[in-house]
Amino acid sequence: QLLWVNLVTDGPPATALGFNPPDPDSMSRPPRPRSAPIMSPWLLTRYLVTGLYVGVATIGVMLWWFYDNGVNPFQLCKWTS
Repeated sequence: QLLWVNLVTDGPPATALGFNPPDPDSMSRPPRPRSAPIMSPWLLTRYLVTGLYVGVATIGVMLWWFYDNGVNPFQLCKWTS
């Protein structure tokens, strides 16, 4: 169970970082001012779109697998009760 928690909590940040290009001169620049934002509006939009894509793709593949194996939406809804 601990491995599952680790994979679930480590996966989204790793996915977000995987879409960023490397910054070769990050260690040679001085730190940004305290008043500078951590994320720009463009970067936030990019993260949201990437997260939405990964989420929709994951749920879509799960639903496709269930439908392909004969599980209908009514059966999926009844698993919670």
